[in-house]
Parts: sequence; structure tokens; C-alpha cells
Amino acid sequence: MRYQVKLTAQAISQIEETVQYIKMFLAEPETARKWVDHLEREIGKLDSMPSRYPLTEEEPWHTSGRS
Repeated sequence: MRYQVKLTAQAISQIEETVQYIKMFLAEPETARKWVDHLEREIGKLDSMPSRYPLTEEEPWHTSGRS
């Protein structure tokens, strides 16, 4: 069974902020690229094994992620 993985606008914003922080504040653009590449690979695996990572504790996503 394949699942559809959706990123919220908040998640995308947090990823972008983290990448910018690593690139600009830490002055490590290569590390930022590697981090986002790794994150994309891990997110891509969630379509076949969504319980690989626990649900967030933040609401409303915590309860809406349960079926």
C-alpha cells in the first residue's frame, strides 16, 4: 500500500528557514545541500512506511494524522 505524503506550509517554511540558517549563519552551503537531500530521501520513504517516524505532538496535526 502506498500513502500520500503531504508537507504543510509550516513544514516547508521551517525547512527553508533551516537551510538558510545553515547556509548563511553557519556559512556551510554544502552541509545545507546535503541536509536537504537527506531530508528529501527520508520524506520520500514515508509513502511506503509512514510509521517510520512518530507523529508530531503539535496540534492539530497530531490528532489529524490518526485514522
